Amino acid sequence: MDCNYLGCQVCLTRFKGILNIKKHMRSMEHKKKKGEVFQKDKFSCHVFFPSIIMMDPVAKHEVEQPVIGLSLLTLCFSAETGDFFYLCHVCEEQCSPSLIAKHISSSDHCINYFNYIDPNILSFSWVPSMKMRVTLMSELTKEANEKGAGQLQPLDMS
Repeated sequence: MDCNYLGCQVCLTRFKGILNIKKHMRSMEHKKKKGEVFQKDKFSCHVFFPSIIMMDPVAKHEVEQPVIGLSLLTLCFSAETGDFFYLCHVCEEQCSPSLIAKHISSSDHCINYFNYIDPNILSFSWVPSMKMRVTLMSELTKEANEKGAGQLQPLDMS
């Protein structure tokens, strides 16, 4: 989890760390591109950027296992209202900021992630009482070590 990247979905660029993407989202280049893509009247100079628990050193203790598949999450936020939530594309769920750590640590998310990237990893002969997160822990650790957490995609919906 030490090498966390964020991607700007408007400019299709990648940044290491929150400070770099905040700087980018405040730049004239980003605002110009956003105007071209979304063709909205005016944009404010103030850019609200929510706290991201997977990148917060203090809050990382809430995540119970290696984090994988951040590239399959979108952080949707509004700079105008300050509202934000996460979309988990593999689980097809909307998650509140207070529940995202629990969600990405869940067995269901882990199963859905591996079903999305490589269904052959999953065993279809498990007993319903088995804890799939424990069963998949070696694959989860291997994936985290080989590919890292992934690149979270923030999307400013203002």
